[in-house]
Amino acid sequence: MLVQVVRVDMERRQVDLGLVEILEAVRRQTRPRGPIKSKSAPKREQRRAQRPGRRERQGRKAKPGRKRR
Repeated sequence: MLVQVVRVDMERRQVDLGLVEILEAVRRQTRPRGPIKSKSAPKREQRRAQRPGRRERQGRKAKPGRKRR
């Protein structure tokens, strides 16, 4: 008789074992699991405008008719 480790619970210090014959029979009966695909469309990524550089920001702050040093 062969056994296989099915699950390990470290908190409770328990190890679940399963008979290999039974596990193989269950695997043959169930369909293979693949990634679950969602039918919803992915959300569009919104791009933010890039922040202007230091000189561009300083230029906006300057009042008309005044020079900056």
